[in-house]
Amino acid sequence: MCHAQTLQMTGELKPQVVVMDLHMRDETTVEPEFVRSQLLCSAKHIVIISVWDDEKSQVLANSYGAASFLDKNTLSSTLIPAILNLC
Repeated sequence: MCHAQTLQMTGELKPQVVVMDLHMRDETTVEPEFVRSQLLCSAKHIVIISVWDDEKSQVLANSYGAASFLDKNTLSSTLIPAILNLC
């Protein structure tokens, strides 16, 4: 799913938590401020996942308004607890 689809579905479904890949193969560029404002209008929390666990990715995740930033290498043991802690 691309960022545009994520934003559309979030507006329709109004979930408590959105899990979003930080580096999606999306042909469009979406400004972090726009994503943050759109997602947080519909969802209570954003959990960002990324294959890269570096400072640049963490700063970008924060710019999206992430409540949590998880690297994909430890995702199997961290995703569910991160979501449960937000709810």
